[in-house]
Amino acid sequence: MPALKNKTAVANSTQWLASELALKYGDGIRVNAIAPRFFIGDQNRAVLINPDGSLTNRSKKAFSILF
Repeated sequence: MPALKNKTAVANSTQWLASELALKYGDGIRVNAIAPRFFIGDQNRAVLINPDGSLTNRSKKAFSILF
């Protein structure tokens, strides 16, 4: 649930900033954002992925909570 709140906060802040800048500078302004999300990196790869490339039980549990 915290990841969803973070994504929502980024999306809402981006929309607000775009609206404010459009009012001040016109419609030609563009605002971009990168939303936080889960990814498999070096630190968590051994815990989440088996040597054959399949997901571990721990990762299946984590992904079922996130998605």
